[in-house]
Amino acid sequence: MYQDFCELVSVGCPLLRSGAYFPEQVIQQLDEDAHRFINNPQKVRYDSHSQTLYCNKIFQWYRQDFLKVAPSIPEYSNPI
Repeated sequence: MYQDFCELVSVGCPLLRSGAYFPEQVIQQLDEDAHRFINNPQKVRYDSHSQTLYCNKIFQWYRQDFLKVAPSIPEYSNPI
């Protein structure tokens, strides 16, 4: 059961940063992590043929949080 949980977390969540977060850099570090996550085609991708945006479940789980900073999930997840 523990292994299944770890696999689920590792697939659904953003990649862990290899270094520590520092108070004076945390905003920049989190922005970099978000950029890396959104531009990872395993997490977010757009199929132009079907005009479908495929998003990681984290966008469903925390939808209201994302909508506080963007008018829609597609606009939030537009690769930056």
